[in-house]
Amino acid sequence: MAIRILVADDHESARVAISQLIRVSGENWEVCYEVDNGQAAVERAADVKPDLVILDVVMPRLDGLKAGREIRALLPDVPIVIYSILASPQLESEARKVGIQAVVDKSKRGELLATIQKLLADRLPGIAEGASAR
Repeated sequence: MAIRILVADDHESARVAISQLIRVSGENWEVCYEVDNGQAAVERAADVKPDLVILDVVMPRLDGLKAGREIRALLPDVPIVIYSILASPQLESEARKVGIQAVVDKSKRGELLATIQKLLADRLPGIAEGASAR
């Protein structure tokens, strides 16, 4: 069974790039939903209960931090990643305050995959062993 990832970014090109990166990662991951605003991210997360959520920070209707806080309240065990060009120590601090585990700079695509792998391994023991067996 594939690990299901919800992607929220207000730019279609970014959503497509993230989804493509996940698809070609060689991991047993799939994008279960793509949305273009924070409110839709919260609603879809409640519906589909993904294994991981990726949020942009600047989005309409709810920004990534507010959406992350709401998703955390609904799904306390689901890892959440902010993937943004605005990545900074200040954003990381704000993200941690609302329960978001990681902030990754969009200019570091490979770091996104490594972060997903780590968060999933922390949440679902056995994933790291499966990945290293390849």
